[in-house]
Amino acid sequence: ICGLSYTLAAVAPLSFGQWTQVSGPGMAIFTDPTFEGTEVTVDQFGAYTFAWTEDNNDCTGSDDVSITFNDGPALSGGVGESCDLISFTFTVTFDITNGAPPYTVTGTATGTLTGNTFTSDPIPNLTDYSFEVTDANGCGPLVVSGFVECVCATDAGLMDLIPQEICEDELVTVPATTGAVLDPEDILLYVLHSGSGSSLGAEVFGYSDTPTFGLIPPMQTGVTYYISAIAGNDFDLDGVIDANDPCVSVAPGTPVVFTALPIASFAGDVTVCEGDLAELTVVVNSATCVDISYDLGGSVTTVPCLSNGDVISIPTSDQSLIVTMTTVTDQAGCTNNSGSVANIVVNLIPEATVSGSASICNSTDSGNPTVLDFSTLVTGGDQGGVWENTDGASVSGAFPNLDFTGATPGIYTFTYTTASALPPCQDQSYTAEVTVEDCECPDLGFAPAPTLCNDGDVLDLGDLQVEALPGTYTISGTPAGAVNLPQINGSQFNASGADPGVYEITFDLGTVPPQGCPLSNTLTVAVSAELSAGAPAAAPEVCFGESAVTDLNGLLTGADPGGSWTEVSATPSTGGAFNAAAGTFNTNSQAAGTYTFRYTVTPAAPCSPASAEVSVVVHPLPVADAGADATLTCFEPALGLGGNGTSQGAQFTYEWTSAAGAFPGTPDVPFPDIAEPGSYTLTVTNLQTGCTATDEVVIDADQEIPTPYFTVVPVGCFGDSDGAILVDSVTGGKPPYLYSLNGAPFVSGGFFTNLPADSYTLVVEDANGCQTEVFTIDIQQPQELSVELVAYVDDNTIRLGEAAELEALVNVPVEDIDTIVWSPPGLVDCDSCLVTTAMPLQTTTFSVMIESNGCAESDDLRLTVRRGDVYVANVFSPNGDGENDVFFIQASASVARIKTFRVFNRWGEPVYEAFDFQPNDPAFGWNGMHRGEPVNPSVFAWFAEIEFLDGVVELLEGDVTVVR
Repeated sequence: ICGLSYTLAAVAPLSFGQWTQVSGPGMAIFTDPTFEGTEVTVDQFGAYTFAWTEDNNDCTGSDDVSITFNDGPALSGGVGESCDLISFTFTVTFDITNGAPPYTVTGTATGTLTGNTFTSDPIPNLTDYSFEVTDANGCGPLVVSGFVECVCATDAGLMDLIPQEICEDELVTVPATTGAVLDPEDILLYVLHSGSGSSLGAEVFGYSDTPTFGLIPPMQTGVTYYISAIAGNDFDLDGVIDANDPCVSVAPGTPVVFTALPIASFAGDVTVCEGDLAELTVVVNSATCVDISYDLGGSVTTVPCLSNGDVISIPTSDQSLIVTMTTVTDQAGCTNNSGSVANIVVNLIPEATVSGSASICNSTDSGNPTVLDFSTLVTGGDQGGVWENTDGASVSGAFPNLDFTGATPGIYTFTYTTASALPPCQDQSYTAEVTVEDCECPDLGFAPAPTLCNDGDVLDLGDLQVEALPGTYTISGTPAGAVNLPQINGSQFNASGADPGVYEITFDLGTVPPQGCPLSNTLTVAVSAELSAGAPAAAPEVCFGESAVTDLNGLLTGADPGGSWTEVSATPSTGGAFNAAAGTFNTNSQAAGTYTFRYTVTPAAPCSPASAEVSVVVHPLPVADAGADATLTCFEPALGLGGNGTSQGAQFTYEWTSAAGAFPGTPDVPFPDIAEPGSYTLTVTNLQTGCTATDEVVIDADQEIPTPYFTVVPVGCFGDSDGAILVDSVTGGKPPYLYSLNGAPFVSGGFFTNLPADSYTLVVEDANGCQTEVFTIDIQQPQELSVELVAYVDDNTIRLGEAAELEALVNVPVEDIDTIVWSPPGLVDCDSCLVTTAMPLQTTTFSVMIESNGCAESDDLRLTVRRGDVYVANVFSPNGDGENDVFFIQASASVARIKTFRVFNRWGEPVYEAFDFQPNDPAFGWNGMHRGEPVNPSVFAWFAEIEFLDGVVELLEGDVTVVR
C-alpha cells in the first residue's frame, strides 16, 4: 500500500479479540487493538506482519497478515522557475526522490523527464501551472503547482516631476532621467507625449536623444504635456525602440506647459472734447495681466499689468492724436509685438455773443409794439442756435419773433443755446432778460353765473370775473313780485330763502384804469326753489310667511307729491311684491329681512333731489331642530333630543310634546334626555318677534340580549397550553358580535386558543352594546407524566470497561407507554426497555424520553467513567525468596496494554526495558539484574506508556528502591 496507515479487516470475534505487531522495521500503533476493523499506523516504511488473536472462554485462535507500506514520491529540493524575457514564457524544473521509479508526470503543460529531473516545455507568462507525479507503485500524486509572473528588467529611470513652463516660441530642456536600467539590446530616448503615467499617452508628438523639445503641432498652449524617458529593445539598430518589445519602460514624465504669447490691441478709436482725457480700452488675450508699451509722437510709455477691458488715459489739448501699441509682455516674461493703432479725435467747444437784456409792451393800446425779434440779440459767434422760453412767459408766435400781447408785466429770462457742438462736446447756453411793460386796459367781463338753489346756495361773484379787479356789487334788477331778495356781502351772493327768478347785478370798478377804459359792468343770476320728500314713520313688522300689503306713501309725513318710489333693500324683494307705480309692498312669500324703499322728489336744477327711506321688516322664524331620528340601544339606553340648529338665547322659549301623551322628560329645555321610544315635537318661540317654528323626531329601540353557543377543548398534556374555547354561533341581538375572555377588552374573534387548564369567564356583546350574562367555563387537563432516570452504581460512576444498569422510573403503567427513546443511540443494550445496561468508554450523559397518549417527558443522567488504577511498587527485594522478587506493572481491566516500560539508574543508564505487553504479567518485569549481575541496593527511576481501552495513552513515572 501507499502511505503509513491501513485499515485492517479481521472476522468479528465471538467474545474478545486483539491485534498485535509480529514484525516490522518500526513501531505500529492500533487505533483500537480490540476492534477487528481498526486502523493501524506505522512510523517507518517497509514490510510488517500483524496477528489477530481471538479468545473465546480461554479457547484461542490466531491469524496474521503481511502488509508492505510504500513511500510516495517527493521533491528533492525546490521548484525552479525560469523566465524567457524575449518570448515572455517560462519553464518549470524539479527533481523527484523517494517512492519507486520510474515516475510518471502529467499536468497543464508537456515536458521532459530525464532520470529523476523533470523540465516543462515553455509556458505563457502569467499562467497557473500544475503537475502530478506518481511512482511505479501508483503512490502519489505529488502535486507541484504555482503561478509565474515574468518581470522585465528594463527601467527608464526617474524623471524630475517639477512642472516646467516655457513661452510657446522657445525650447524647453528638462533634467535627464536618473537610475535607468538597460538590457544589452536596449536604447534610451526621450518622448514628448500627452500621458502622465508610466505608459505613453494617446498622443505622441516626437522623440529625441535629449530631453529638449519645442511646441510641435498639433500641440496647444496652456495644456500640460510630458517629457518622459523611454527604454526598450532596438534589435534592428535603427535608433527606434521596437514597438513589439513587451519590456518597453516609460518613466512618468516632467510636466511641461507651453504658454501662449500674449496678444493685445486697442479696442478702437475714440473721440473727445478739447482738454478731456482720452480713454483707450485695451483688448487682452493672456493668462496673466500684461505690460503694454505705446508710442505717442515719438515718446514711448509702458503701462504695467493691464487686463482685458482696462483703459489707458491720455491727456488732450485742441489737436487730434495717433497712438501706436509697440509690445505686449505677460507676467511670465513672454513678449509679443503689436502694431495696433488708435486715433484720438479732438472736437472744439462752440461759442456765441448774446445781448443780456431787452424790453417790450404787452398791449398795442399805448401804440408801442408787442413783438420782439430775438435774432437781433445774437451779435457774434454761432448764430444758428436755438432760443428757449426759460420762465414760461405767456407769449405767442415762434422764435425768433414772439408776441407779448397780454403777457403779465415783469422780467422774464430766455436762454440761447448753440447748435454747432460735435460729440462729445456740449453746446453752450447764454441768457437774456426781457422786461414786459403793462400797456393794456382792465377787462371788466364776467363769466356766466350758474343757477342757484334757494336751499342755501352761496356764489362768490369775484370768481366770475375775467380779470380779478377790485370793486363793489349791487342788485340792480329783481323778478316780478319778488319779496324775499338775496343778500350781497362784498362779493358773496347768498340765495338762501330768496324768491325764485332772475336777478341783475352791477359791478363798479374800484381803481382808475388807463385813459378810455370802461368803469362798470353787469351780470345776471337765476335762483330755483327746493322740494321735500317727507319724514318716514316706524317700520311695520311681520313674521316670515305672513301676507300683508303696505301703502308706502302712508309711511311718509309732509312729502311733496309727484315723486317716484325705488327699492334699495340689501336683498331685493322677489316675485313683484314691490309695486313702484302704486307705492305698495306685499310681504307674501318674501324671505326674512328688512326691505327698504326710497321716495325721491326732483326740483328744478340746481336744487338737489330730496329723498326719504321707509322700511318693512319680515322677521325670520326661529329654528326648531328636534335632531336626527335615532335608536335606543344597550350602548345608549338614553338619548338627548334636539339638534345644533335650534335657535339659542334668552329671547327663545321651548316646548316638547309627545304623540303618545305626556312628554317623558323636561319639556321646556332645548336638549332634554329621554329613555323611551316615540314621536316627539319641538316648538320654538321668539319672544321678541312672536314668531314660532316646530320640528319632529322619531326614536326607536333595539335592545335584544344575544345567546352564544360554544365548544370547550381540554388541554392535551399536563402543563401545556393547547386548550381552547370556541364560540360556534350566536343567536339574538344584532351582529357583528364581540367577545371578552376573563374580562379582557372585547375582540371580534370568538376563537380563544393556546389556553392552559383553568377556569375562565366569557361575555358576548352585540353591535348595540347588549351583553350576555357571564359564562364560567372550566378547561381540564390529564394527569402529569413523570420520569426519573437512575443508575444502579455508586455515585453514578463506573470504571472503564465496567457496565452500569440504568432504569427509567415512570408514574404510568407500562401498557400505557407508547414510545421509549434512549440517547445517545447505540450505547445501551436495549433502547426500547425501561431497564437497560450501558458500558460507555468515556463519561457520557444518558437521557430517556417517555411518550404516553401523545404526551412526552424526559430525564437525563451523567454517568462518569474513570480509567482503572495502575499499581507500581515503590520497593522490591529481588533476593530469590519468592516474595516481591520482581518489579512489574499491575492494572485493572481498563488498561489495554503497556506500550513501553523502562527502568534507569542514577546516571540515566537503562537497566531494563520492555514493549507492548499486557499488565499483571511478572514475565514483563525487572528482576533486579543488569548485564547479568544483581544491582546494588539503590533508588532507580522508571517510566511507562499506558494505553487504555478507549485508546487514550498516559505517561507514568516514579522511583523504586531495591533492597537485599
